[in-house]
Amino acid sequence: MKKLLFITFISFLWCNISKANEINLVCVNTNNPDFVGSITIFQSDKKISFNGGDPDFYFLENGIFKYALASADKKFKFRHSLNRNTGMLSVNTYELTDQQNEIHIEEVTKKIIEADKLGDRNFWAKIVHQDLKKYKSTFDGYFNCDTAKNKF
Repeated sequence: MKKLLFITFISFLWCNISKANEINLVCVNTNNPDFVGSITIFQSDKKISFNGGDPDFYFLENGIFKYALASADKKFKFRHSLNRNTGMLSVNTYELTDQQNEIHIEEVTKKIIEADKLGDRNFWAKIVHQDLKKYKSTFDGYFNCDTAKNKF
């Protein structure tokens, strides 16, 4: 009986730990409150998901989650910065030409190899995020994010 109680107790702890590493946010556009997005931060994996998409790696710098995403067709790149203190999410959208995209990939790859960080996906996220900044954003959006409340 004691073993069963112990196993049950450990199971509850295990379930609690896995949920504690996941943060769900609802983000409302500052210009259009009808445009709402969601973010899930998986702290244990150091990954982040925007609007239910596949989680990708982020890096945390001075309390700001920074990451980059690409559209399915790779035509658009998105540079996100989420301030964990203010809840402000800034999204920069880039539409790179094929030539710009090739240069972007070459430069990012070169920096990762030079730093000998091939296995560090969070470092990749940092380099991609930083490199996109040198291009002109075609659209900038700002969102106020807050913790999502469970409805049931």
